[in-house]
Amino acid sequence: MILYNTSMGVVAGLALILVSLLLRRAAAAALPAFRNPDPDPAQDRPVAVAPAGGTFDPRLWAVVLGALGLVLAPLGALMATTWPLTVNPPLNFIFGEPCLILGVLLLAAAVYLWHLRGDLAGLQQVDLTPVAVVVIGLGGVLIACAAAIARFEIVGGAPAAEPVTGLLNGYPLVENTFFVLLYLAAGLGAILAPLSRLRPGWLLTAARWLWFGSGLVFALFSILNYYTHAGLDINLRLGTEYRI
Repeated sequence: MILYNTSMGVVAGLALILVSLLLRRAAAAALPAFRNPDPDPAQDRPVAVAPAGGTFDPRLWAVVLGALGLVLAPLGALMATTWPLTVNPPLNFIFGEPCLILGVLLLAAAVYLWHLRGDLAGLQQVDLTPVAVVVIGLGGVLIACAAAIARFEIVGGAPAAEPVTGLLNGYPLVENTFFVLLYLAAGLGAILAPLSRLRPGWLLTAARWLWFGSGLVFALFSILNYYTHAGLDINLRLGTEYRI
């Protein structure tokens, strides 16, 4: 069975979480509240105050995002170019291709952050049009995937032999709807985040929470799959009937 949705799902979820935290940090760095109102007596000017969480190190973020991209891009490419998948062919482009795009974007973000000088406040003056176009495009892809999952019931239910999630085997609409909502949330976040440059405020907050929430659920579900997929393999190979 050619499928890597365990590691790919965890990495994609963690990436969404980290990007949402990075957006939060960028928004916070641009706020006047992060300037100390009490001037430095020696220099008679306000003193910069580091946001909660310590000093921002762009190279640390670059290394972490780059590491996630190095996992996601090759596995996404492998899944996207393997046809047909032995377990569920449509996952080739419904899951593999978005992961490939996200992995490449993570690598590009890592390169940019590695060469970034200073904090994130300076990004407010940077023309991010190329990034916005790509991210909105990826958001459109995710929303199209959500529509396809909903219309054609692509995900369906887990195999009956799979522990935990297999208990819902007779109710394919549950897991199918679950993934529709996940893809939809991530896609809407990808569209709202760039648009927030035009109307700062609630759009960015909504995008951050959509990415953080969908990323957290995606990561937790994929972590659970390490257990359930191991149980599925044991049940199929050894004829056991582990349900939980």
